[in-house]
Amino acid sequence: MTNRIQTSWSSIAPGATVVAITKTFPFDAVATAHAMGLRHIGENRVEEAGGKILEAKEKRFTDIIWHMVGHVQSRKAAEVAALFDCVDSVDSIEILKKLDTAAVAAKKKLHILFELNISGEASKYGFDLVDWEHNPQKLQLLYKVIHMGLQLPGVVLDGCMTMAPYVTEAEKNRPIFRSMKKLSETIRMQIPTFGQQLSMGTSCDYAVALQEGATQIRLGEVLFGERSVAKKHAKQV
Repeated sequence: MTNRIQTSWSSIAPGATVVAITKTFPFDAVATAHAMGLRHIGENRVEEAGGKILEAKEKRFTDIIWHMVGHVQSRKAAEVAALFDCVDSVDSIEILKKLDTAAVAAKKKLHILFELNISGEASKYGFDLVDWEHNPQKLQLLYKVIHMGLQLPGVVLDGCMTMAPYVTEAEKNRPIFRSMKKLSETIRMQIPTFGQQLSMGTSCDYAVALQEGATQIRLGEVLFGERSVAKKHAKQV
């Protein structure tokens, strides 16, 4: 597999972290990303990720930081905590607590992002922050979750993420990214110890997301080529 982008990853997103999304691609995609200088790799299924993580260890790619980018099922929280370094998709108090318990048992610190749904898409997971500027009660509920999370010993709250709608015109998602940036700043004004990471933007709209303040973007197809229709999932990257 060869990468479609011939320039350095740092020229794609200067100052931001690129998470190479290798879900549904073979291990060659991981090797390609590593050769490009990318060290953050994202997967969304425990079974698929487990095989790739094992192969990476066998090939001595020991500097990879593994991100869980898909919805975490309650029954698989312990496996997720054992396999991954980061969980970028925490969308409930239940999952937060389960990941913390599993991380403590594994004697590790799990870095997490809270997934916030501000687009209102029913197909998207995340804490409900739709129309958050006019619904202070939604913010208060989120603040309570964050304060609780900051007291947990097994997790580190790095910040938040959102999944904007899949679009063919990136500009259509600019209002969502702009609102998400404002939301992240509002949270930190109230809770300064909350992490500053802001993950938003995928292959279809990452340039606009970066312009609006993303510190982390998730790239799959733009790096490795288009996935087959049969392999595409609801969460496009």
